[in-house]
Amino acid sequence: MNLEQRVGQKLLLAFECKELTPEVITAFRKYLPGGVTLFRPFNIDNPSQLRALTDALQNLARELHLPPLLIATDQEGGQLMSVGDGTPLPGNMALGATRSAEIARRAGEVLGRELSALGINVNYAPCADVNINPQNPVVGVRSFGEDPKLVGELAAALIEGLQSQGVAATTKHFPGHGDTASDSHHGLPTVPHQINRLHAVEFPPFKSAIQADTKLIMTAHLGIPSIDGADAPPATLSQNILTGLLRHELGFKGVIITDALDMHAIRQGDLLGVDSVRAVNAGADLLLVMSKPEDQKRVYESLLQAAQTSQLNMTELDESLARIHSLKEWINAQSSCTRIKRDPMRRTHASGK
Repeated sequence: MNLEQRVGQKLLLAFECKELTPEVITAFRKYLPGGVTLFRPFNIDNPSQLRALTDALQNLARELHLPPLLIATDQEGGQLMSVGDGTPLPGNMALGATRSAEIARRAGEVLGRELSALGINVNYAPCADVNINPQNPVVGVRSFGEDPKLVGELAAALIEGLQSQGVAATTKHFPGHGDTASDSHHGLPTVPHQINRLHAVEFPPFKSAIQADTKLIMTAHLGIPSIDGADAPPATLSQNILTGLLRHELGFKGVIITDALDMHAIRQGDLLGVDSVRAVNAGADLLLVMSKPEDQKRVYESLLQAAQTSQLNMTELDESLARIHSLKEWINAQSSCTRIKRDPMRRTHASGK
């Protein structure tokens, strides 16, 4: 890959359309992205339309000689179901009330099977935040509950179910968004606790998710002064949190993806490009870039310039790209196995019998 392609593979783009448009095709040719994120109502009407869109996106990637795309969505169950016509499933808090890992695993299987059938291969789930703060405006019923051990058990079970269907799980929002009283869509929340409390409450569900082989972990746009000092940046931009804590201390070897970069805990406008470079230098593998063309341009051009001027460590860039490539290889292998399992005639031909 040339440098432009290597930078592009770190981007997941979003668009506000339900079929390929000239604008989408132009963006793909300019930015050579690693994948896309699909949202309802911007991209999704019904299952047949969605499958046509995901097929068209993968065909476009092939035409441009790009690796297969990561195609992601938010399909948590309960109140957050971007694919609106799927099986109605209980949300995480309802699953938590059952205290049943088996039910959580089965819910994950259903989510994964339906997403896979629609051409979606990454799910931004499960939410592994521990629901400690009753004033939390963004987590609430999206959490499995207030017991870190139970949250970890059910998150791990849902991961197992999702990934058994060839859909990569994205555990979120690291290092834990459950004990905040503000929403990172609108500003920068902070978690005021010391490291021993974080290890006791916030981190255990993510440790369980890592043990369950979650393929991705999504960052939270929140600051932790006990780790990064009084002017703590969002965790998304913190090398102490993403590389020091998540990679080195917790031992996560998969793909780190940012939460959406249009959230106002991240600086917007021209400074979005600056913060995108900071996120990559902190340890983020994939940047979740939203649909504004000017933001896509800022992020891509800022990363490319940083790579050209040695503001990015090229060894670390290549290691990051290797993790993304490994994720895509896993998805492709799982997809092939799933097709064979569901098609007995294909299995017979594949075995030579």
